[in-house]
Amino acid sequence: MKIDAYTRNKLIFVLIIIQPIIDLLTSFTSQFPISIGAFFRAFTMMVLFISLFVIFYRTDKKLLFFLSAAFLGIGISFFLNAFTKPNFIWFSEFNFYLKASYFIVIVFAIIYVNQKKSLYKHDLYKATTIASFIVGLSYWLAIITNTSMDSYRYYTSGHSGWFFSANELSVIILILFGILSINLMYNKQLSSWIAYLLLLSMIPMIGTKTAFLGGLILISMLIIYHLWRLKLQIWKDIHASALFVILILFFCLIPYTPMGTNTQPGYGLPEDQLEIDTTEEKAISSKTALFFHKVLSSRDIFFVEIKADYMEANTFRKLFGLGYAGDYQKEPKLVEMDFFDLFFSFGVVASSFILLPIIILGKQLLLSFALTVEHLFLFVIIGLSLGIAFLAGHVLFAPSVISYLAIPLLLLGVDEYDYTETSKLHNSCL
Repeated sequence: MKIDAYTRNKLIFVLIIIQPIIDLLTSFTSQFPISIGAFFRAFTMMVLFISLFVIFYRTDKKLLFFLSAAFLGIGISFFLNAFTKPNFIWFSEFNFYLKASYFIVIVFAIIYVNQKKSLYKHDLYKATTIASFIVGLSYWLAIITNTSMDSYRYYTSGHSGWFFSANELSVIILILFGILSINLMYNKQLSSWIAYLLLLSMIPMIGTKTAFLGGLILISMLIIYHLWRLKLQIWKDIHASALFVILILFFCLIPYTPMGTNTQPGYGLPEDQLEIDTTEEKAISSKTALFFHKVLSSRDIFFVEIKADYMEANTFRKLFGLGYAGDYQKEPKLVEMDFFDLFFSFGVVASSFILLPIIILGKQLLLSFALTVEHLFLFVIIGLSLGIAFLAGHVLFAPSVISYLAIPLLLLGVDEYDYTETSKLHNSCL
């Protein structure tokens, strides 16, 4: 059945709004054999895959080939490791392959929707604002009722609200916050201000470096934009003046937040742990090596271990990967650097098939790029997300994050002819 533009917009509108609801339900059902989020996103992936396969079969054989190749690579990798891997935990491995499949399907869905150029930009911003309300209100309700989960298990301060993973929440907040920053430039309604303030207040409360440093980059861009637009005379615009007062208050309050606490030297670490850290630092002679060791939060250690597994693997496994977390002995552990996890898990051939749709999507977005403030912000949001994927993970193989990352990717693909009266973002050129 052919879906018209109106129906397609409404479906995407609803899917964006229900994402935070699905994430919250996932946290509350995480102890079940299968959580609400896992069930919903597996079902969504199946429906999208079947729909895309049929559509591409009828209209675009080239995309059908790339879609088939990506899933063929995943299938070969899964069965190869199922029969040859020394230790194969079926549930963990299958769950990982499902997450990779969800990522592929979402990328192809974005490519297809962007080809149609029939989305309404205003609806995307409106849906993002509503989703941000749900995230922000539920987060502060969790803190007020003292039912919030901690961002970290030990030593470090931070709150993740009712969301299961603080790392994933951090990336989600950056994506939503960046989009709301764009919306606030042109939409001065009270709802836009409240949604923006809710997410702004969350940035130092989560306690992660990802949320805080990424948030600072987006805040800095917004400040530079308003200073440039008003030629440093911010008092001439009441909204810009209010924003600067709010941001000054934000920076003044940071020392009293979990992020301010976490940046204190040695905070939360017992004396024996501090001694261990000091010994590790002395063992690392190179300042550069020490810097990366701290930035990567010991991910370099897991990288070395899985790299050793890969070098010892046979040719077929080098071509199609080691599966989930390499040749683990007890508890499987990813590097948590998504592009390295992608390569080691799927090998040279399968990872190449999986990366092809990313290249296609990148080319598609670059061809539609215009030098506007909106597009610049959207590319920075995507760049930050990919940077986090490279350094800290929890992006490509996190279905919840990929679902939100689809929003700026769709906004970049919106046709330059926007048929809504309230959306004039494409006219604001640098």
